[in-house]
Amino acid sequence: MIYSFPGVEVGEENSDQNTIECQFPLGKLTAKLQVKACPIGRFGRFCAERCQCYNGAACHSFNGACRCAPGWTGRNCTTENPEVLISPPARELTDLRYRQELQLTCTAYKLDVTDITWSFPSGASVDPLPVKSSQNSSVLHINSLLPVHEGHVTCEALTSSGDRFSDVVDIRIVCEEDYWGELCDRVCNCTEPETCSRTLGCVCEGEGCPASQTVLLAISLSAGALILLLLGAIFLLYRHNNRLRVGNIDDPEVFQLGQDLKALMPPAAGSTSGSIDMELLKEKEIDRNRLQCGQLLGEGAFGRVVKATLTPPEEVDLEVMVAVKELKDDDDPQARQALLRETCIMLLCGNHDNVLGLKGICFRDGPLQLVLEYAEHGSLLHLLWTLRAESKLNRTVLVNKRHIFENMMLEVCCGLEHLATRRLVHRDIAARNILICGKGTAKIADFGLARDVYAVGYHRQDRGDALLPLKWMAPESLKNEARFTHKSDVWSFGVLLWEVAQLGRTPYPGIDGADRIYDALQNHFRLPRPQLCTEERYQLMLKCWKFNEETRPDATTVRKLLKADPNGFFYFNAPVTTVEVNPI
Repeated sequence: MIYSFPGVEVGEENSDQNTIECQFPLGKLTAKLQVKACPIGRFGRFCAERCQCYNGAACHSFNGACRCAPGWTGRNCTTENPEVLISPPARELTDLRYRQELQLTCTAYKLDVTDITWSFPSGASVDPLPVKSSQNSSVLHINSLLPVHEGHVTCEALTSSGDRFSDVVDIRIVCEEDYWGELCDRVCNCTEPETCSRTLGCVCEGEGCPASQTVLLAISLSAGALILLLLGAIFLLYRHNNRLRVGNIDDPEVFQLGQDLKALMPPAAGSTSGSIDMELLKEKEIDRNRLQCGQLLGEGAFGRVVKATLTPPEEVDLEVMVAVKELKDDDDPQARQALLRETCIMLLCGNHDNVLGLKGICFRDGPLQLVLEYAEHGSLLHLLWTLRAESKLNRTVLVNKRHIFENMMLEVCCGLEHLATRRLVHRDIAARNILICGKGTAKIADFGLARDVYAVGYHRQDRGDALLPLKWMAPESLKNEARFTHKSDVWSFGVLLWEVAQLGRTPYPGIDGADRIYDALQNHFRLPRPQLCTEERYQLMLKCWKFNEETRPDATTVRKLLKADPNGFFYFNAPVTTVEVNPI
């Protein structure tokens, strides 16, 4: 890599020594800068902190976050994570050529494997290809890449318990320069300013092209964009006409907060969810001097959540433990908008026993803070991880606690029903966002600004910094990031049921990226049935995972089906069957 500074000649970076040599225009003075990362096992500004990463995990030299090795998960990589991975991974298969030789290795981690199979989406037979298999790995050797090999190549491992784990890589063939066609056997012979396209041959775009070709190409490329612009204009007009009415208010800071929230009012909320009354904002205001912040509960790229004590306004009342959500940098407009949007949604949501409550807002004389109900038992995900560790020693623990988790799922359904009546969509129903309060009450929450550093299971969008929970998203949302409905929340709830039955394991191990997950779902792939659930419970999951959202049940129907099968979780000796999943 070449580094450039004004007036300074800088040589190439020595990758072995992390050394940069700089020649300054001051005679023969040469500066040599040696940049070193912290020693293995250390992190922090002065490498003074000791990493707490185990089982071969890599430690981030700046913040100490752990990147787990295959087969492990958890904050410190101490929890086993059964998974199947193909190497080289998809990100390295970017320049494959026609008739090129390719070798793929599929490895199963933390699994008792009985069989490993390969498949191509086109239906091409794998049998003629050399496959070398051991107990936990399989090597697929393709002597000559052909169009029939293009698409998603799947490796599936079958375990002794009947569970199936898989990974997928996408194979795309690129023609040699100046060749095109399905077999890359046609010569382009393009003249400037034409370029060679694999599917179209010579194409021309922009200045210097024949007018007819330029216009035709522009029309074909712009049609979709024009439709999107028209839809966007309609959306903005609709939003403008359905804005929140602020009314007259004497307090300028309350008025400004109302204006900020008004701009973020969900267009779909309508009159059913009600409007945000300025008097409600005044009622929700909390003097930040009443807060005594303490332990950090969670932290992400833009914000954090801390435990705090809220002093009551009247001396006769007792202090209350709360959680305070705030931004790291209140001057970051994107992060502030995200926190304002969450404030707006929580105000519109109102109060419900199974939705984490908003106790108040601090917005005067300092940064915006949300004061939330404190969940003393943490998230459902961490509860499942703890239960997994306990059940390894004594599996009767699962049976004894079955009714607790059955009741929690009923409570989450009640929370979803409430959101539906308010015409609100959560968009991120997952075990990490279900918090446990009091005597074991499950409450829907969204600590969106307090994700783990590596945000396992999330995907960064190409635009902006929002993180999408791809592995919990319905296919219509994967296809169109703006499309979320109550039925997409039901899909996510089905994945939540799977998480509980799998004691907190990550869904779709080894399958990453919106396109890859969507293609797998479109090709009828569904999460396999967990060993510790009844056939009826798995059938309920499949109902939640109907590809056509119109055919999925609503939250009320799901709750009734759950009540009809009160022992669906942690059911031992249940025969595992293969289910043919239809897309509708």
